Amino acid sequence: MAVPIEPGTAVTIVYAAGAAPVLAHAIVQIATPARLVFTFEGGRESIPGLQPGGTVIAQARDSGGAHALLRVESCGRGILAGLVERASATDQRAYPRCFGALEVRYDVRRGLSASELHGWLAGEGAGGSALPYTPDPLMHFSAASLIFDDVQRCVPGDLLLMEIQLPPDLVPHRVSARVVRVSTIPLDERDETIPATHRIAASFEEIGRDTVAALVQTTVRIQHSYLESLP
Repeated sequence: MAVPIEPGTAVTIVYAAGAAPVLAHAIVQIATPARLVFTFEGGRESIPGLQPGGTVIAQARDSGGAHALLRVESCGRGILAGLVERASATDQRAYPRCFGALEVRYDVRRGLSASELHGWLAGEGAGGSALPYTPDPLMHFSAASLIFDDVQRCVPGDLLLMEIQLPPDLVPHRVSARVVRVSTIPLDERDETIPATHRIAASFEEIGRDTVAALVQTTVRIQHSYLESLP
């Protein structure tokens, strides 16, 4: 029986049973079919309110949708260990269409100065329809990054200026993101209804607290959908 998530994989740990949902970044250190052990990133020691016996979801951040439902054995001193209750090594697509969408507009900017970037993020300059590109809204995303399908307009290292509309108010949130990976979509995974040929992974660089909060809430709802979809 294969391990649900490979050692070394970067994951998001979702704990939604506390007073406020918590998302924590971690790395898989030990993986067996029945048990996973993670170390938290960013100096995190534990997840507030999480006790042995509690339930979390581990979602691979960029490896095709691998995810696992875990019953926690222990959590503390920067380490989380859990028993695998259910898992899926992959989804039909890298980001299943049934789990949500983001309305995103973006542009690729090279040679933008820091002052120009911060001015745009603060509301200077045109947004909305002035941002020329609109990818497929059905995408995989978290509060730290997103992966979307589009024709190839960028390469790793490029800076993206983005406006993201998030529920419930659908007010555009301005962020910047750095492209970390561009890959060709396999022919058998392409959607004939859209012209996308490439899958772009980007990590947010400049993002406001309100935007992070809205993305966290949206991500938690999606994680609940993942939980309900596990067999």
